Parts: sequence; C-alpha cells; structure tokens
Amino acid sequence: MSTKRNPGNYDCYAKLAYDEPYFVLRGKDPHAPALVELWAALREAEFGQFSKLDEARECAAEMRRWFTQTGQKRLAERAAPKPEGKA
Repeated sequence: MSTKRNPGNYDCYAKLAYDEPYFVLRGKDPHAPALVELWAALREAEFGQFSKLDEARECAAEMRRWFTQTGQKRLAERAAPKPEGKA
C-alpha cells in the first residue's frame, strides 16, 4: 500500500507519462474506500485476480481505519457551525 512517506509497489507517480491525466483519492474522503473496492471488482471481473487488487483492497480497508480514527473528527470540525463574527 502506498503512502506519501512510503510509496508502495504499485505507486503510479514514477510511472506516469509527463502529460498523462490521473486522479487521487485520499483517506479523508469518506467515499474513497468504496470507490477503490469498486475499481478492484471491475478490474477483477475483466482480468481476473492479481496482486495489485489485493493491495487496492488493503488500501480501502486502511482508508476506512484511518478515516474512523482521524478523518471523521476533521470532517465534523469542518461542518461545525462557526462562532458569530467568524468566517
């Protein structure tokens, strides 16, 4: 599994073509784990099981764990009403 500090076996940044578009899903996005799992399921249906899919599913589980421990608090803080006079 890749993190900013520790790129994994399937980290795409080094492999990207100079002009190749890409999209990043972060652990703070509550929808990210389900989207990663959907991607893995679609790839498996098309190509069969391979190790990159195991890493994707592990990443989805880690995203859920991280969000539960960290992201939910941050999301709640952002959604909390601001004190009067503060933007």
